[in-house]
Amino acid sequence: MNWPDAARLYRTLRPLRWSQFAYRARYACRRKLPGLNRRRLRSATVSLAQLADLKAVNERVGRELLEPVLPVDSRVLADGRLTLLNETHSVEGWGLEDSAQNRLWKVTLHYHEWLHALAEMAVAGDVQARELFFEYLNDWLARCQPPAPGVMALAWNAYATATRIAWWSKTLLLGYKELFQQRQDVLESMLSSLWRQARFLSANVEWDLRGNHLVRDALGLAWAGSLFRGEEPAAWLRQAGRIARSQANEQVLPDGAHFERSPSYHAEVRRDFLELTRLLPPGDADPVRNAVARMEDFAVWTRHPDGSLLHLNDGASASRHVVDGPLPTGGCCFPDAGLVAWHDPHWSVFFDAGTVGPDCQPGHAHADALTVNCSWGGRRLFVDPGCLRYDNDESRRYDRSTAAHNTVCVDGQDSSEMWHIFRVGRRARIRDFTVDFAADGFVCQAAHDGYRFLSGAPVHARRVELARGALAILDKLSGAGSHRVEGGLLVSPEWAIDRHQSGWRLRSGDLALDVFCESDASLHLAATRRPWRPDYGVDLTATRISWSYEGSLPVEVQVRVVPGGDDR
Repeated sequence: MNWPDAARLYRTLRPLRWSQFAYRARYACRRKLPGLNRRRLRSATVSLAQLADLKAVNERVGRELLEPVLPVDSRVLADGRLTLLNETHSVEGWGLEDSAQNRLWKVTLHYHEWLHALAEMAVAGDVQARELFFEYLNDWLARCQPPAPGVMALAWNAYATATRIAWWSKTLLLGYKELFQQRQDVLESMLSSLWRQARFLSANVEWDLRGNHLVRDALGLAWAGSLFRGEEPAAWLRQAGRIARSQANEQVLPDGAHFERSPSYHAEVRRDFLELTRLLPPGDADPVRNAVARMEDFAVWTRHPDGSLLHLNDGASASRHVVDGPLPTGGCCFPDAGLVAWHDPHWSVFFDAGTVGPDCQPGHAHADALTVNCSWGGRRLFVDPGCLRYDNDESRRYDRSTAAHNTVCVDGQDSSEMWHIFRVGRRARIRDFTVDFAADGFVCQAAHDGYRFLSGAPVHARRVELARGALAILDKLSGAGSHRVEGGLLVSPEWAIDRHQSGWRLRSGDLALDVFCESDASLHLAATRRPWRPDYGVDLTATRISWSYEGSLPVEVQVRVVPGGDDR
């Protein structure tokens, strides 16, 4: 390892907790020395008598939590292929031969939400779905058990195991008598595997990774502890309660936002917490229920008029857990998350002045300090570049980069140091964050020091103002020395773009906007085609309108977006 790599690694590891290192070392020893995991992976023989009162569990959970949102085409599955995360791949071999490529798709394959969807179709009378359900369940039980090669990385990592426990439990609640009436042997194998998975999960809770993974681990343990009778399941349920209580307090910020600052993961964690409130005893469920209530406002405000989620950091804008109901009106600030949201009949504007995430887990962050996303006239306007997949490749590097986002990039560097798939080294610090709302608009501003390592220590300050129906974004770069500065906005493909002398005209149907770029400095304006990934596995192209400046600091650039082509 050379010195720059060692320095980057130090900047990455320094903010973490000592307990994360300790747990990572413990789990690494278990992987290297299989004998240490033998007790946790030992087979279990489980009978129907050990099942809890499933009718009571069903009533406590509620029907709405048992329904999969994932669509499954049994005709495609019959050919051995499955569509997940907008990509279709072969199920054969369960992806165990290579965990490096399409890792997110392969891990999602082992969640088995799609298998639950098949079970629901089978219970409704679909004969082909019933046959496919047993075919794939039996194949998974035969091929995906430790110590088979590859299973620990994909099928039996803690997050996948916890998610699968939840969906298998829901499948049993859905109608195990109807499904398994003539397949008692498969039922007993499934129950034994469930017990084994819960036992493994209990010993491998992701205290090294933390974040949303801990909440999902708690959910898996809570399902297993609710599904079975006995001392060990009771211990799983108590463990789930301890994790859920601690993480509800740690992960939900005082303003109600999830501390990883991704609206998509906020929705996922909120859903997991909601399920936990149905499974845990009152003493454990009450603090979690309070956290769910506090997360409501953030979920309500971080939506676009078209129903999609605000896309910041990792995740997807097309989340299945979007809160229903009309958009609020006016402005709201989430000071702990560092997010400003505004909705009126014409504009939905979001200004992100938050940190990259918690010190212990910034892995889902992007280098997007002071980015702006918005809709106008009910249509998406300036969009986030998105998130394609979680592989260590060029698309991942681009999706996380500052140059891809609706903010300012200096000397081609990221405002926070993004590397590998989930690593963050140097982190931009936000300062001077203020917001002032009026009846018809707002003014907010913030600055960050993410470029302090460059010569002259540049500081980027941004002021966003909505007044008289027009949006103005003022960027100030202070510091010293000569630098190349570039700012831009990724325009949704819904809008056609024409160049004019001072900027661009945007048109979508009968809607029109003029974008004016103004500065005392000499600017170069451009419109270039760039990737846009609004959901996992969706790789589209949009146009980025941008300005660039090369010269001495300080420099100021203002971009104004004026409706109706009226130069005000």
